[in-house]
Amino acid sequence: MSLNLKRLSADWLAVYGHHLVLVETFVEHSRFTGTCYRAAGCLRLGQTSGYGRNAGQYYFHGTSKTIFVYPLHRHARNWLSAPFLVPELRGGSMPVINLNALNLEHQGGL
Repeated sequence: MSLNLKRLSADWLAVYGHHLVLVETFVEHSRFTGTCYRAAGCLRLGQTSGYGRNAGQYYFHGTSKTIFVYPLHRHARNWLSAPFLVPELRGGSMPVINLNALNLEHQGGL
C-alpha cells in the first residue's frame, strides 16, 4: 500500500492532468477493523450513515462504514478547508490570484 500511495498522485497527474492531495477509503466495520489503513497512517474520520449512491440517486442500504483518509500532500488539510480553491489546485498556465491571502480590509483589496 505504501508504494501505491507514493506514486498515486503522479499517476493521476499523467492521466487526468492534476495532482491528488488526499485519498479516502471506506471500510465495512461490521466485517473488518481497518488495521492495514491504521498501520499505514490513515486518519479515521468517523462513520457513514448507511447510504449508498446508484445512478445519481442516494438510497439507504443500512450498512454503516468507517471512513479513512490519507493526505498525499503536507498542505492537504489547509488547501481543502480554504474558503476558495487555492491556486495550487487550479492547474493550467493562467495566473491566478490567491483569494485566501487577499487583504480585503485595506487598499488593494477587492
